[in-house]
Formats: sequence, structure tokens, C-alpha cells
Amino acid sequence: MQNIDLKISKIILCVLCVLCVLCGEILLSGCKEENKYTAVNIGDYAPDFILTDLNNKNIALSGYKGKKVILNFWATWCPPCVKEMPLLQEINTSHLSPSSKVGEEGGVEVIGVNYNEDYDRVKKFISEHGITFTILIDSELKASMSYGVIGLPVTFFIDRDGRIREKFKGELNRKLLEDILNRF
Repeated sequence: MQNIDLKISKIILCVLCVLCVLCGEILLSGCKEENKYTAVNIGDYAPDFILTDLNNKNIALSGYKGKKVILNFWATWCPPCVKEMPLLQEINTSHLSPSSKVGEEGGVEVIGVNYNEDYDRVKKFISEHGITFTILIDSELKASMSYGVIGLPVTFFIDRDGRIREKFKGELNRKLLEDILNRF
């Protein structure tokens, strides 16, 4: 009798294991869709997007063609993002090179793309930190996915022709930014 109970227990255990594997396959099958995060490489054309700014205005990256752009993906909850914001603000207002001020030949436009945060939270953060460069909200993460952003911060340096010339993952510092801008 004990032998039969042991066999039945083993059969039940095997059936449960098979069911678990099948359930796992079914649940994970939704994850097998094509990777939405497409990394872009240096030399590629910057993927265009249209996102909303903090004034509820739709802004297209293609509207900046003919200008150099620093495109920074960030979030308020990301300490390195918060730490590099004053440097990006400085670039926006005065640029590190006197011959390359914003709006002049050789100038740089800074655009911050917020990584899916609440509009009011972002607006409060921007106000408290005195940020004046363009901030866009990527509420559906479409821009982030098209640039392959899976960690923050990530910064892309886009030339006047719309090509990515530099890409940096992590916190920017003054020396690094100066080096990139000198090559940019």
C-alpha cells in the first residue's frame, strides 16, 4: 500500500512539474516579442520623436536639425542624473567655450528627456533646480526605447546633420563634457 502511495505521489509531483513548466512558458511567451529597446550607435541618424514639453507643447527632435544637440535621458529619482543637471544647465546658458554660445554658430541645444515620470513631479523638480533648458516627458518610453535606454543617465551628442557623434552612459562631469564638446 505504501509503495502505491509513493508511486502516486511521484506521478502527481511529475504532473505538477510539467504544469509549472507549461504555465511558465505561457506566461513568458509574451516576453518573447521583438526587443523594443534598439540601441543606436555612433554614426547612426538620431531617431526622431515627438514628445510633450512642460508647457504641453509637442516638440520633435527633427525640429533641431541644423543645430548641435545634447540629448540627455534622466529622472528625478536618479542621483547621478540630479548631480549632472547643474552642468547641463551651465552648458545651456553659457556653454563652456565662449565661441560656442547657444543660438550662435557652433552653439549647442540641451534637451532633457524625462524617463516616464509624473508631469507635476518633473515640473516641481525643474523649478526647484532652476533648469531652463528644454525638458520633454517620455511618458510611454517610446523615445527611450528607440535610443536603447535601459539605465540612466544616458547622453547623446547629435551633430547638425542629425547623426549621433558621441554617446555616454553614466554621470557626466566637467572634464568629460569638455573633452566631448571639443570633439563634437
